[in-house]
Amino acid sequence: MILLHLLVCDTVVSEKAADELFHKNSHLEVLMSEIVVKNCAIRTEKSNPQ
Repeated sequence: MILLHLLVCDTVVSEKAADELFHKNSHLEVLMSEIVVKNCAIRTEKSNPQ
């Protein structure tokens, strides 16, 4: 997503910088997915208390 934005803005970045941004973006997507999973677990627990 970040890389796409840079390309759309005609910003020239080195391949190394682009790879680093891609890696950081991927890491953020993983963290966001983990948050969604935890949020769903919390909602499930609240709606079905043990």
